Amino acid sequence: MKRITLGKWVTVSIVYMFLGTSVNVGAIEIMNQTDVLNNLVNPHVFKEPIIKNGDFSSGLDYWIVSNPGSNNPKLITEDGERYVKSTDGESIHQILKLKPNTQYIFSYEVAASAIYPGKVELGTLNYGELFHPLKEVFHNNEYGWEKYVFTFSTHQIEDTYAIRFASTGFGWATFKNIDAQKNTLLSVGVKDQQPLVYLNLSKEQFYSKERFIVYVDGQYWFETYSGHAYYAAKKSEEEDRIRVYKAFDGKQGSKIEVYTASGIPGDFVTDPKLLETYIVEKDLV
Repeated sequence: MKRITLGKWVTVSIVYMFLGTSVNVGAIEIMNQTDVLNNLVNPHVFKEPIIKNGDFSSGLDYWIVSNPGSNNPKLITEDGERYVKSTDGESIHQILKLKPNTQYIFSYEVAASAIYPGKVELGTLNYGELFHPLKEVFHNNEYGWEKYVFTFSTHQIEDTYAIRFASTGFGWATFKNIDAQKNTLLSVGVKDQQPLVYLNLSKEQFYSKERFIVYVDGQYWFETYSGHAYYAAKKSEEEDRIRVYKAFDGKQGSKIEVYTASGIPGDFVTDPKLLETYIVEKDLV
């Protein structure tokens, strides 16, 4: 994917809502402001969301607009709900603080013009570097809102990320209810006195041609691939999630791991990539 210079990402406004003040800084100074922000927020007071003000309930606070003097993008309120409308290639973006080697689930609602689609980009914006998009999604559903969900895995090293919502060409795009959550793949539970290990996947992950392989204490347990669960059961689908589960002994100290790997079920695993590890803290039954 090509590297681009986002010329309009030069001046940003970081709004400290809890102080009631606004500070304007150059884009290259964002890193220096991060330490100040961290020192001002008590981590025990609240859990800071990944996407700040994703419902636009506080206007455009925390969002950086591409053309702030033109009212484009602009905030619109309809039926008590707020959304942003962008036209003629303008955009909003937000700097994200994501953990290395971690998977996240991003979601938003969108409507956009058909000929010139709306565009969503997620990528790195490190100190002294150009914006490097790693994920691009285009939308041309001009007749109504659609919810879109995608997963994104961060690099193994620490990076600064940004997500951008834009119109293209002479078109328009609207966005609302933007959210991001850390994707916790593994969990455990008990049903009818039987301990269970759960693999929690997005629909995109479950139906993808990517193997998700679960091991318990170093032994192969089950896997998913292309919409199928192998040696495990699939729980009924929730809104954007699918849970696959299988019984295990549920003893304290049990180590559960989930990997991705190339190939298809039945192939020998030659290049596994560890995604997550879960240690059972106490006997489940």
